[in-house]
Amino acid sequence: MSDDDDFVAARIRKVIETVGSAVPDPSDSHLAPPVRSHPGSHRRWAMAAAVMLVVGGIAALLARRDDPAPAAPDTTSSIASTSIDASESPTTSAISTTACRASDLTATAEPLGDSAMSNTKLVIDITNSSDRPCFLPETPPILAGVSADGSRVPLVAQSEETFFGSPAPLDGALQVDDTAVVWVSGGQPGVCDPIDATQTWNGMLLGLPDGTALPFTTPFDTKCGIAGITKFGKP
Repeated sequence: MSDDDDFVAARIRKVIETVGSAVPDPSDSHLAPPVRSHPGSHRRWAMAAAVMLVVGGIAALLARRDDPAPAAPDTTSSIASTSIDASESPTTSAISTTACRASDLTATAEPLGDSAMSNTKLVIDITNSSDRPCFLPETPPILAGVSADGSRVPLVAQSEETFFGSPAPLDGALQVDDTAVVWVSGGQPGVCDPIDATQTWNGMLLGLPDGTALPFTTPFDTKCGIAGITKFGKP
């Protein structure tokens, strides 16, 4: 039984007790005899009224118990209005792009140009010869010379800039058959050595961060050292 039912039942009991205590007792000698009425008429009327109150209270309790419970709020429409449309989800068919490997690339040295202020410039073309786009490293490659006996001699650059500047940076991945460039600068032979000696290699290598290297050939002279090697950039 709920708190409301307990409250109504208590009120009914209170009314019955009040009516019962208020009905005069015919056996009471202090009361005057009833006028024009049967001796038990007052008690009968009082009991009838109490019975009517009890019946009415029970009916109210039954009616309240039979009332349907309040309906829960409908949240279906709000949930439906905020649901996610699966058709708008991003596609997963995008091509995966990874770092370039030496096996993905081909290196070719361009013909040497004129020097400027005793500074020489070597341009190396790096072409994506694979079947997928790939990212070139964001750091300059490592240059090495290959001697006649096949040994590799590291050629350490003094800067990531050259006397001629640097190529424009790449916009993103190197697409299939696209080409990037690296600039290398050195000194004109005879400037750093009065004997006018030269130093050229049977082959040269561009080393990548993963330890692999791209071979190429060039008559570029490294007797005066490597002044600078740039990052990969646009042709």
